[in-house]
Order: sequence, then C-alpha cells, then structure tokens
Amino acid sequence: MLLEVNATVYYNVVMPFDGDVSCTVDWGDGTVEEYYENYPSHKYADAGTYYVSVSGKVTDLKTDQAKMDIYARRAIIKIFRWGDLGFTSMKDAFRDCDKLTSLPEITGTGLA
Repeated sequence: MLLEVNATVYYNVVMPFDGDVSCTVDWGDGTVEEYYENYPSHKYADAGTYYVSVSGKVTDLKTDQAKMDIYARRAIIKIFRWGDLGFTSMKDAFRDCDKLTSLPEITGTGLA
C-alpha cells in the first residue's frame, strides 16, 4: 500500500488498520517500523507531506473514531495503490477522512 499523508508536528498520523495486523510501515521520513497491533501511529518531527509505504498483512481497513481523532483522519490525503496486504474488509475504511482526495480503483474480486 502506498499513501500520502499531510503531517503536523502536533498530532500523530494513524493508519486505519484493524483486524489481523502484521506489517512493516515506512513512514517516509527515514523511520521504518514493524507493527502487530491495530492503528499504528507515528509523530513526525517536521510538518509536511510524506509518502507512506506498507507491506505485510492487514486484513481490515477501518476508521475507528475512538482510535483516530479528527486530526489523524484529516492527515490521509491520497491512496496511490492498495498493494497485496490481504484485505478482507473495508467497512468504514476512510469514514470522515474529509481531506482524502484520491483512491485507486478496486479491480477483480480482491484489493491487490
């Protein structure tokens, strides 16, 4: 998965990853981390636009308002490609992500 985020120095950027999570996130600022829990987050040292790359396994995309505040939801700007993360659900994937401007097409029966 490849996406663009607009980060501030005041709030964490949170990935809307729910379900079974076992992934590596390259936050685009030189930080690469492995995650095994839902809703991985990162705080950037400098405000700006970053390109975040995700590999591994993430079964569900879900914007949980209790785990992603309004600033985290507004940080997600574009999804360039879904990748092959094993998504099984996208229910409420980008709910209230009102700054999201672009999503790739979903083709076939999967999201790869």
